[in-house]
Amino acid sequence: MVQQALAQGVHGVHLARARDPEGVKRFVQAARYPIHKQAIDIVGEGLRGWGSHTFAAWVWGLSVPEYLQKADVWPLNPEGEIMLGVKLEDQQALDRAAETLSVPGLAFAEHGPRDLGLSYGYLEGRADPPLPPEVVAAGDMVLELTKERGMFFLDNVLPENVAGAD
Repeated sequence: MVQQALAQGVHGVHLARARDPEGVKRFVQAARYPIHKQAIDIVGEGLRGWGSHTFAAWVWGLSVPEYLQKADVWPLNPEGEIMLGVKLEDQQALDRAAETLSVPGLAFAEHGPRDLGLSYGYLEGRADPPLPPEVVAAGDMVLELTKERGMFFLDNVLPENVAGAD
């Protein structure tokens, strides 16, 4: 499915319920062509194949050779223009968050407050404050892990907190 989405010309994919670091490695692998060699000793050789690039190159406004060079995951490939991210939105995902966010090829992560709250038994699906304390703690943990790894953190941005976001 990752390959099919990228073949349509999208510039990124956001994986929900990223519970298993090995599965996240396969996610990164599925987004890459085998011509890109960064970190293949960790994530394996890319799995995208010939034919998944023609329409995407047209959408990007590039020639096929240009697309094949740029269609890789950033920041793993500094010249890559595809962004991959994960949502750590349940307790099982949080248990392995440090390992998951160490997988090369991820650009961003979030804690998915609505589904995370549901995994703790809260039925209201809140994403705006006030959030349950477990959800706040999870968001703080994911934020710190993204900072440590030089990744971006996605969070709910409201008028009253957008200026303070860092």
